[in-house]
Amino acid sequence: MRTKKQALLLYVIACLAALLATIISSESLLLVAKPVVIPAIFFYYLSAKLTKTNPLVVLFMALSFTGDAILMLEIPNATLLIMVPYFLSYLILLYFVLSDTKRIGVDRLGLAVGIFILFLIIGVTLMLLQFFSPEQQHLVVSISVYGVVLALYVATSAAHFFSNASNAGFYMIISAMMCVVSDVFFVLFDLILQNPGFDWFNRGVQLFSYFFITKYFILRKR
Repeated sequence: MRTKKQALLLYVIACLAALLATIISSESLLLVAKPVVIPAIFFYYLSAKLTKTNPLVVLFMALSFTGDAILMLEIPNATLLIMVPYFLSYLILLYFVLSDTKRIGVDRLGLAVGIFILFLIIGVTLMLLQFFSPEQQHLVVSISVYGVVLALYVATSAAHFFSNASNAGFYMIISAMMCVVSDVFFVLFDLILQNPGFDWFNRGVQLFSYFFITKYFILRKR
């Protein structure tokens, strides 16, 4: 229990320090704080999980760490490169959510909410694509596919939660919503309007979403 609390405290401190580093543009602080985020939350997972560690969780953490590292490097015109690890991590989350939803089934309310959210996120994705400049048109297909996978993940999470509310389902849907909010603000900042506030909000939501995702990993039955 003490180890679990220490890991969680380290994670929170690392997230706050990384967010502060982003706001004040301190590369040295960011280089110290951000690489600690994923190892800390993964150690929290290992300390809190009572059953065998799922290899896909390990892969998710590795992909998230890779994506965060690429973001931290601030490579020019690296949108596609940044998308790859996060896209693969969403496929893992989608697999988990689909497996859990298949096990419990979906009722009419859950199905209706899921369909609504699916089309809502796809609609937001299409709307954002309308603001792309001619130089960014090569990203349209990739971001469309990314948006569909993200929409399926969030919609399935919503269908699951509204069909059978549970602690795992709560963390599932909160983390899913945080992921979509983070990605929308990433696109707004990186490709449309480079308002620093968008970047700060995106990074803050993304960093703290790892806690909710990890809690879902811990609480899910498989």
